[in-house]
Amino acid sequence: MEEKEWLTVPGVAGYEISRDMEVRRMTRNGWKMVNTSRGYINVNIKGKKTNRSVPRLLYAATHSISLENCPDISVVKEGGKLNLVTRREFLHKLRMQNIEGDILTKESFLNSLDEAERFLQVQRNALETGEYSSMTAYLYTLKEEVVRHILCNTSVSSPEKAEDYFIESITCLVEATKRRTRVITSPLPWLKAACRRMIQIKKKYRVHVPEKWDFYDFEKYNLNTI
Repeated sequence: MEEKEWLTVPGVAGYEISRDMEVRRMTRNGWKMVNTSRGYINVNIKGKKTNRSVPRLLYAATHSISLENCPDISVVKEGGKLNLVTRREFLHKLRMQNIEGDILTKESFLNSLDEAERFLQVQRNALETGEYSSMTAYLYTLKEEVVRHILCNTSVSSPEKAEDYFIESITCLVEATKRRTRVITSPLPWLKAACRRMIQIKKKYRVHVPEKWDFYDFEKYNLNTI
């Protein structure tokens, strides 16, 4: 059976880590395994106790970097293998992937233009007739995608609460059209941004805001920047 390789962690005395991210420390009675189930361990750096992630320990050990100076580390899966990269490298890759994902094919670009044209016509009809029910009905077709976005990208975990925010965002968008403060060509990203902004506002003003609150104070909540 092959003996496990233990690497010293520069910057913290008495700690070693394996490439499987198992950590052990030296005690009076010899080496003792450290519980890493939380993904973090408490270490002493220059006389100060602090938490450091296990991937950061392994990165410091494999790159001979002092743990004190080791940057934040992310674990990424590439080709079925887990790799350690700095958080800056990870965010750069993520941005590049998003940029590549944002480049549309000609067909999808034309579809987006058609969608924008349809919604602009819906807004025009609502303004000319003063009847906004068709606009609301149009926006309700985006409910599933907006609710999924809220649950995946915010602190809201209840589908019912996510739907409440979605309904509020629709009312907000219709109000923006009524007040003629914004011309909105693409309602989906606008609704997503409005929901995120509402969640932030409700956290900030939670002491002063009732359960059913007036979100449509455009100046107070700076909604025109959404």
